[in-house]
Amino acid sequence: MKEVLTTFEAAKMLNLSPYTIRLWIIKGLLKGHKTAGGHRRINKSDLIKFLKQNNMPLPSFEGKKKLKFLVGSDNNYEFTRLKKLKDSFNLTTAKTPLDLGIKIEKIKPHIILLDFDSKAFSSKDLAASISQNCEIAEAVLIGFAKKVTAKVVSEAQKEGYYDVLSKPLSEEELKKVLSKIFEKKKNPYRLKRSK
Repeated sequence: MKEVLTTFEAAKMLNLSPYTIRLWIIKGLLKGHKTAGGHRRINKSDLIKFLKQNNMPLPSFEGKKKLKFLVGSDNNYEFTRLKKLKDSFNLTTAKTPLDLGIKIEKIKPHIILLDFDSKAFSSKDLAASISQNCEIAEAVLIGFAKKVTAKVVSEAQKEGYYDVLSKPLSEEELKKVLSKIFEKKKNPYRLKRSK
């Protein structure tokens, strides 16, 4: 969603007339500014603040949100399988650690899936760098591997991973883990990793 709204966009979201929005700005009730062409603009954050101060309902600014997944794996077979999950999840893939780092910064994923069988990626380094980056420190780390043992899961959880899933990844298994993660959470976008 855009950070700056026109009076028409704000009016449409609130089911009001653009004239009402302009009046609020003119009277100083709602903070807004004019463009060089004389058109009024409102910062989304100012609109939210105004609505909260006046006990007005907040509109859905982004529609239905999908969780953002980022998958790190250098295995082409896994990528082919994961493409099938793109309909259910907002899924992005990375084949190299550099690509993974760039995409982490760009998309700020909610869930990061890492292929533990991949020699290119270090699960420990990823967990350490995620926990140090305050913008994505809340991201949930999940590993996946061919052989998942209690020892592998235990070591991964010590590093900061929520769980380790068996290959090949399935939609059902992912949904099962997600339901555990979001159980009893009012806001699924504020995730805590298990330590």
